[in-house]
Amino acid sequence: NPYVGQGFTIKMSFYVPESNASEMIFDRNDLQIPELIQQLRPRNCWEENFGLQAERVLKVQFRGKKYTEYRFFQASYFSLDNHVIRIPSLTFRVKQVLPGKGLERQMKNNYFKSAPLVIIPKSLPMHPLAGKVPVGDYHLEEAVSNKAIKTGQPITYQASVVGDGNSILWDSKEVESDYFVDFSPISTERSVVPIRDQMIGYNTDVFKIVPEQPGQISMGKYFKWIFINTKKE
Repeated sequence: NPYVGQGFTIKMSFYVPESNASEMIFDRNDLQIPELIQQLRPRNCWEENFGLQAERVLKVQFRGKKYTEYRFFQASYFSLDNHVIRIPSLTFRVKQVLPGKGLERQMKNNYFKSAPLVIIPKSLPMHPLAGKVPVGDYHLEEAVSNKAIKTGQPITYQASVVGDGNSILWDSKEVESDYFVDFSPISTERSVVPIRDQMIGYNTDVFKIVPEQPGQISMGKYFKWIFINTKKE
């Protein structure tokens, strides 16, 4: 039950227990997998794909048993409204090699079905900025090229907002210069990076700053980033 705009990740995998004695062969995954992906893709969501080009083979443990996981697809989604998202049951075909001798070994089709999945996005708290700012869990990373400078000497200030929300909703910073400080925007960069089972977004703003008067400069007086905190609601 994520909030509207909060990310959730869907994975499609086939699990084979280590205790399995049957020999199984994937059957035309080049045709099956794209079709299944189209069936499971939720509508009315922003997608950030993990970009799996081939199945990812992992050794995993579940409820005390060891499995080989063949992961075919993984993506993070951000719902655009509070409509119920329904992931249908999927049917996956695998060929089982039957015991026998000779080159012409017999095979039979085995069909595996997943359970359907329902995701119910929660409405955002009442706020004038609801739907206009990112929703997620974020932190701020800052850096300046030099902390000890002279009046009139330019420095570079970089601020990165990092988190698991939809980074496309971050606004480019527009900071007004005043009697004390002159601001010049240099660049804004947005990137999304898969880390483990999450899609982490980076929104980085870089500014040239020239202090016009002596004294201490508090960046918090000029900069602010607004988002809906999913932990604090």
